[in-house]
Amino acid sequence: MNKDQIIYKLNKIRALAERSEGGEKEAAEAALTRIMEEHNISAFDLETTSEEMLFCRIHGIKSWDLFKQVAAVRHGIKKMAYFGRDSKTKYAKSIRQKLNGCNPKGTNVVIFCTPSELVQIQYAYDLYQRSLENHLEAMFYGFLEKNNLLAPADPDNKNSNMTDEQIKLAWRMGSAVIPASINHALTE
Repeated sequence: MNKDQIIYKLNKIRALAERSEGGEKEAAEAALTRIMEEHNISAFDLETTSEEMLFCRIHGIKSWDLFKQVAAVRHGIKKMAYFGRDSKTKYAKSIRQKLNGCNPKGTNVVIFCTPSELVQIQYAYDLYQRSLENHLEAMFYGFLEKNNLLAPADPDNKNSNMTDEQIKLAWRMGSAVIPASINHALTE
């Protein structure tokens, strides 16, 4: 057995010890102590690897799509749900009903992972969220450029604050845009 398998087994024994009484509780605690000593595993190791139902806050259904991808692809987390007000699915409604107010105020995501995994997921999510916002802004300016809607640069114009790298990115993203044509739209 590898260390993760041993910790998984120890967490099951610990759960048995916590919910049992009398001799069964004593036997489970003794087995827990013996196996931990045998494999040099501390109580801290058990705490940091034990999966919990944790809550966090993200803003909007599109952010949920990004959060879900980060958690699943980067960390292999499969048990999570978004229950924000903008989610109209039956599943989200059932999650809201099951939680029945036990989630901390202001949260809209429930995820089953370790606390350290949640910290890593939130850090990666924040990183990708900022990157996505930068790319969407560049795409917007690329779209404006491609459709000849970009106002001439002046000191008050927002796009004049773009770095050279952002301008290049906007130009590259704009090159993939098919210009909108009012005449074409009217004939459809």
